[in-house]
Amino acid sequence: NLLTVRTLDQTKGRGRLGRSWQMQPGLDLAFSTVIKVEAMNEQALPLYVGCAVFKVLQAFVQRMSGIMQLKWPNDILCENKKLAGILVEIVNKDQQRWCIVGVGINVNGDYTSTGSFKATSLKSVTGQSFSVEEILYACLQSIDNSLQATLPEKTELITFYKQNCQSIGQLVMIQLKGKRVEARIESVLDNGGLELKRTNGDIFNWYHEVVYL
Repeated sequence: NLLTVRTLDQTKGRGRLGRSWQMQPGLDLAFSTVIKVEAMNEQALPLYVGCAVFKVLQAFVQRMSGIMQLKWPNDILCENKKLAGILVEIVNKDQQRWCIVGVGINVNGDYTSTGSFKATSLKSVTGQSFSVEEILYACLQSIDNSLQATLPEKTELITFYKQNCQSIGQLVMIQLKGKRVEARIESVLDNGGLELKRTNGDIFNWYHEVVYL
């Protein structure tokens, strides 16, 4: 049910805040899938997709006891290094809203040789090579299952996200009414946002960019 395009060599990959996403040609996985927006919660979509991809990768990494975590809103970390990233964009076309979900996964690339201290790959963690196609199909099936989930099942997905989210408890900086404000992430909301707590004790919901401190 998903229209998907993948590439073997992504040259202009993008992440949040205009950051670039690098992949090693033929070794890593980059794909985009188009999802029709109907009653779906757009804000929570990165969380649903994040859980779906996380579960696929976790099945491989856990064999080697690697520690995986989710980082709000769209990163998957292993041993505190980026293993995968997700970017969701909304497109309006023909009076219909569409979500383009871009996913990048470091599969067989060697990021230790590049001197990167912030990225890793499945091969770096496990010492094994993987079929990029197998991981692609597993991710698409998992994403489709997440999107087709019932409301109670989606609630379970959010609970799963919270349980595996390393962002909870971290300090962040946000732009609030033109001022830089420091706050702590108290929780991830069911609708995909954050519950933040300021240093003065005020608690509020947040749906915009954060800078981790």
